[in-house]
Order: sequence, then structure tokens, then C-alpha cells
Amino acid sequence: LFGFASSHKVGIILRSDSSSKDAIWEVAEFTYANFTTMEIVKFEYGSTYLSLLNTMCSMLDENVTAIISASSSTNTKTEVEVAHQFLIPYISTVATNPYLRSVERENVLFMSPGDKHQSQAIFDILNQFKWYEFSILASADDYGIYGVVDLQSLATADSNFDIVDVQHFDVSKDDVDITNELTLIKESLTRVIVLNCGSRFAKS
Repeated sequence: LFGFASSHKVGIILRSDSSSKDAIWEVAEFTYANFTTMEIVKFEYGSTYLSLLNTMCSMLDENVTAIISASSSTNTKTEVEVAHQFLIPYISTVATNPYLRSVERENVLFMSPGDKHQSQAIFDILNQFKWYEFSILASADDYGIYGVVDLQSLATADSNFDIVDVQHFDVSKDDVDITNELTLIKESLTRVIVLNCGSRFAKS
């Protein structure tokens, strides 16, 4: 990446309330200090779709020649489309949605394993410890929904497993409340819960 971008203006984009924001900006500052011919421009957007679009437009106005994104799968869909229209190299560090990878775009690179691989890893852990009965608690966004599709398929195909309950919680509001979903899972008496959501929701 450093070699590729050594003489270019690189835009880094993430949501303003990202739990990894401080760490990412530290890496960006370190990179700029040690690779002085590379200009790094930092961009943050809010919780709305309009904010994301305006931020992407600002990146274009800055004439960035490459984009590095720490956005979720949901927001990456929008960013990828904009970058592809202008053939700007785009690197996603965290998006895992398998459908984003199903369309070949030469300018797009995904660094995180896809949901299919993550589901297989979770299934292998459940199988290893013989946790055959479990429930799923996931966010109602791309990461939460697609992240458990393959896990559900794997468990359904194996007669040893029983998925007791599946709950998705709303993440469209800034103040996320999962009390109802947790209560339903608690009442199901499940002792093993697979949590699939972004880190900013997990600590709730």
C-alpha cells in the first residue's frame, strides 16, 4: 500500500463514532510522518446517509487518488459505487458482505475475510466445544444479517445442532436498545449466544 500510494493523495474515511477511530488516525499520522511524499486527507461522516454522500463528494473535491475505508458493510456499498464511477482505487479494511465481492471491480480491494469464512470459523468453534444448542443475536444491518446466513445454513444441515432463537436488533438509531431481544433469548434458556454485530454495538 505504501509503495502504491507513495506519491499520491490518499483519503481515509470512517464514521465519526467509530470505535477504532483514534487508532486509525494514529496509524495515519505515523504513515504521514514516515512517508512524507504521501499526502493523507482524513474524512469523517455522521450517522445519516446524506452525511456519507456529502463526505464522499468532499473526497472527490479534494482530488484523492485512492481511498482507504474503515466503514461497515452497509456504508461500504455506497462508497464502492462512488469510487468505481470515477475508477478511484478503493481499499476496504473491515467490510465483509459477500455480495460486495460478487461483482468484480478492478479498483476495489477487501482486506477482511468474508462472512462465509467467518461463519465457518464460528461453526467450527461451536462444533469443537460441542455447543450444539445456541441462539443468535445480531444487528439488523448488512454485517449482522449476512454474517449469520452461512452459520444458519451450516447448523441446519447438521442434525447435531439446534438454533433455538434468532434475534436482530435495530441499529438505525443512535441510542440502541436491545433489552427486548435479550429478554426473548433469556426466556429461551439458551446457554450459548452467538453475537454478530459491529464493535460499537457489542459493548452495549
